[in-house]
Amino acid sequence: MVTAAELADAIGALRLSRFHIAQWLFAGVLVFIANGAVGASLPWIELDLRARLELTPLAESLILVAAPFGAFVGALASGALSDRFGRRRILLLALTILGAAHASIGVAPSPGALVVLLWLRYFAYGQPEGIAKTLLAEILPARRRGLLLNLVHPIWQLGGIALALTTTWDAEADSMRVLGTPVTGGQLAFASALPAFVALLAVAIGVRESPLFTLHARGPASAALAFQALCKRCGAPTPTLPGAASGTTEMVAPAAEGDSVGMLS
Repeated sequence: MVTAAELADAIGALRLSRFHIAQWLFAGVLVFIANGAVGASLPWIELDLRARLELTPLAESLILVAAPFGAFVGALASGALSDRFGRRRILLLALTILGAAHASIGVAPSPGALVVLLWLRYFAYGQPEGIAKTLLAEILPARRRGLLLNLVHPIWQLGGIALALTTTWDAEADSMRVLGTPVTGGQLAFASALPAFVALLAVAIGVRESPLFTLHARGPASAALAFQALCKRCGAPTPTLPGAASGTTEMVAPAAEGDSVGMLS
């Protein structure tokens, strides 16, 4: 019988391929660019909203706590949700909510609507990065896994750097400018939400679910097919998994608590 740990070792032993790089670009680079864009643009959008909306002290307080609490709850829920429904599926859902909520913030009609949208946005904001890294960790070769997973973090900062170099606040006009052109909070919110929708499309079209999740969710037969498909996409022959030599291809998840694969049984 083949355990989830042995399946993980077989996946990790594959050589780095164009398929791996594509998965890293779609589920890693594009997702982190999306998170960086919405994260870096929000302070500028809030400046415009404070100039346009009359925020009560209660609304200001709820806005201030939306970031830590919303992102905390989102990140906390992302692990359980992705273990239950799949890394790819929850990543798609989180990107959808993040893009839609962030794009809507700039045109919030009232302080109450703004508070609701911000909490929803931060709930989704806490999820994509962790889910994406989990998915990538389960399909990338072990030899390059650490390098590729950590290379996506500097990419997150590109959004902040770009906005810092191009955006200013005109105190006299009480408005912002991007490259000297006046823009509204709604325009900036929509523009900075676009990377989330680009990442959503890329993940939907080009990213495949982890064979490890497939093992736990759908059973040994589906996991074997997923592993064979992964090997084919990588241009590698399907290796003989431990346990197959004895005449069985059954794969089982380890029952011991604290399994290194980190999957729910």
